[in-house]
Amino acid sequence: MNLEESRSAIEGIDRDIVALIAKRQEYSAFIAAEKKKSGSSVRDEVQRRKVLDRAAVLASESDLDEESIVKIFDMLVEMNEKAQKNYI
Repeated sequence: MNLEESRSAIEGIDRDIVALIAKRQEYSAFIAAEKKKSGSSVRDEVQRRKVLDRAAVLASESDLDEESIVKIFDMLVEMNEKAQKNYI
């Protein structure tokens, strides 16, 4: 595989990543509705910790930098919380 083929492959992966983030965001409305029903706040520290811990484990299993992956997932959680605030 040459440089251009590699870059093209990465571009496709980037599109997949963005599509998955969009799909993840779609669940914000459902989660917000359930939180509203139960009177829960948007920010759920227990769930946040579960997500970040899971991300660290997955990163480790994939031989990736755990700190960087956790930062990415922290941003994803923040995006979901921001979206949920729009629904509540």
